[in-house]
Amino acid sequence: MLDIFDNETENGKLFISYPMIEAVKDFSDEICKESDECRIRIEDFSKYKNLVSKRAAKTDFRKYDKDTWKFIINNFIVKTSCLFDKRYDYNYDFYINNVFPRSIYDKQMEKFFKVDSSVMILSAVPEFIVDYLGRRVFEDSFSYKYCDDFSR
Repeated sequence: MLDIFDNETENGKLFISYPMIEAVKDFSDEICKESDECRIRIEDFSKYKNLVSKRAAKTDFRKYDKDTWKFIINNFIVKTSCLFDKRYDYNYDFYINNVFPRSIYDKQMEKFFKVDSSVMILSAVPEFIVDYLGRRVFEDSFSYKYCDDFSR
C-alpha cells in the first residue's frame, strides 16, 4: 500500500501512525528522554489506548492551541531525527528529501520491529501538517532537544 499510495496528486498518500491515531496525544515536555516511553512493543498495542489516556498531557483535540500543535510537530520532528540518526544536523532539506511514509516504515522495521518487535511511537498527524505546510511550519516548530540513542 505504501508503494501505491505515495503521492497526494496521483493515487493519494498514505500516512501511518505508529501504533495508532492516539499517538498524536502521546507527548510530554521530555521528548524521548526515556526510550521506553518513545517505543511500544507489538504485544502491548492492545493496551496502548488505555496507556495514552493515563499519561497524555492533553486528551481533547478541540482544546489544542497553536503552541500545543507546535510542540506536537516538534516532538514528531525530533523523533524522526532520532529514527534517521540525524540528531545534530537535521534540517528541512534532509527531511523533505528523506523522510516520507515509506522510509519511516523501513526505518521502523530495521531499527525496532525486526530487533525487538517494537515501534517508535509516531503520529501521522504532524507528518501530514509538515508535508502539507512545508518549510515554514517545520522551521517555526523545530527547536532541537536531545533524544536517546534507540539502538540500545
